[in-house]
Amino acid sequence: MILAAGRGSRLLPLTDRVPKPMIPIGDRPLLEHVVR
Repeated sequence: MILAAGRGSRLLPLTDRVPKPMIPIGDRPLLEHVVR
């Protein structure tokens, strides 16, 4: 189970246009780092 809910308000302004799990970390989205 991967928890990715919430508004991501602590990550503003990064989450204004991109959902929290899709914020890029390096060359991959955050969600991909969690899955790997």
